[in-house]
Amino acid sequence: NGYLECFQLPYADGDRPLWDAGQMLENRNPSSRSIFTAVGNHELPFTTGSAGALMPYMEAATEEEAAALIRWGRGETVPDLRYRYGQALGDIIHATPVVVGPPAGFHATESFQAFADYWQDRRKQVYVGANDGMIHAFNGQTGVEEWAFVPEFALPMFSVMADSGYCHRYSCDQTV
Repeated sequence: NGYLECFQLPYADGDRPLWDAGQMLENRNPSSRSIFTAVGNHELPFTTGSAGALMPYMEAATEEEAAALIRWGRGETVPDLRYRYGQALGDIIHATPVVVGPPAGFHATESFQAFADYWQDRRKQVYVGANDGMIHAFNGQTGVEEWAFVPEFALPMFSVMADSGYCHRYSCDQTV
């Protein structure tokens, strides 16, 4: 189970989170998620419509098997695949969430000032890798998942992660 919580600072023991991204994904329709992958130089939506193209990379025997793994990866309950108790966000063990927002600080160079001016209204995003085979981008204010990316190296792991006899394996457990 994955947890990514945001707290008001300064934190006091017992404070409740402003948002919990894992819980928000539990309450979200899996088909509404924006998830994509890339194979070589080709970006593909991580949807059942891409099952035929992703089948060999997912090491699935059939297009139907690839489609079931994709549905499971998106957070659906799929018969004969590991039940996740509604948890769509994988565990985050070694990855450190990275917050990206408007540029901070001041550097006395014209190029940095142009960069800072251009991005001054950039919304905060939280990026984190999880052991669900995805790198997630969450809105820093609301905790809503904006998108998720499945790296090519993680595609064959879905059959392992979805197996009912699953024993934990690391996938995207790194800082982005």
